[in-house]
Amino acid sequence: MTRLPVPLVALAFLFAGSNAVAQQPLGNIFDIKSVTPIRYTQPLFIAAVTPVAVRVSSEPIHFIDVHGDYIPQGPGFPPKSKMAVKFGFTGMPVKEFFASMKQWGVDAFINEMSPSSVWLGGTEGDYGIPQLSEAYPRQIFSLYGGKAIRLLYRVVERGGYTAYQEQTFVRLIEQAMRSGRYKGFGEIGLYHMETVKRANLTIPADHPWMLKLADIAATYDVPIDIHMEATDESLAELERLLRHNRRAKIIWAHAGWSELGY
Repeated sequence: MTRLPVPLVALAFLFAGSNAVAQQPLGNIFDIKSVTPIRYTQPLFIAAVTPVAVRVSSEPIHFIDVHGDYIPQGPGFPPKSKMAVKFGFTGMPVKEFFASMKQWGVDAFINEMSPSSVWLGGTEGDYGIPQLSEAYPRQIFSLYGGKAIRLLYRVVERGGYTAYQEQTFVRLIEQAMRSGRYKGFGEIGLYHMETVKRANLTIPADHPWMLKLADIAATYDVPIDIHMEATDESLAELERLLRHNRRAKIIWAHAGWSELGY
């Protein structure tokens, strides 16, 4: 089978049937014969962010980067927040960013806040995320990861929640979708190991609020982008989330790559 030249910053495959595949780092060449199948019974995006070398080709390859935490810099965008500076969340001038997209053949880019940014209290507006997609609506698409997701983190940390908190979570999620500014949810740190202080997250993928989020995402036909280290427990939780609503689309960021030896 023909080997594909892939100028890769981030790559995702969507299989709308019963199979999804995750790209594995294979050295210099991405060989489609070596892709490892992962069996699921609903659409599942596997987002891989491992760079691989480019094989020379006369035909350019174009793709969509489905996972990025880009902080735009330049006129019309907010200055880097004190929080971003304190924790080293870097950005890039918008002109340079689009030049990079063009260089690597990226036709569109899905942008979102990192789990650390959400945990530490920032909002999408602080990082210029919805502003960027409004300025470039055909190339940049924003995901929602604001107050509702931070509330999810807090109630899991505390071990319980009230009916009012659950209603607030659903209301904020619905508001985000009705605003028209967002094309999905993320990045949600389900099992997220991070060096930033207090940003280690353990959120069950089958938490009741995640099941509600899956239902809302399916209703609006938008994806949920998750960061989840792969363990036996987290994989079982993800399976339960997928079974809960088979119309929900899940982007599993980093191809499920794990620092934990799985």
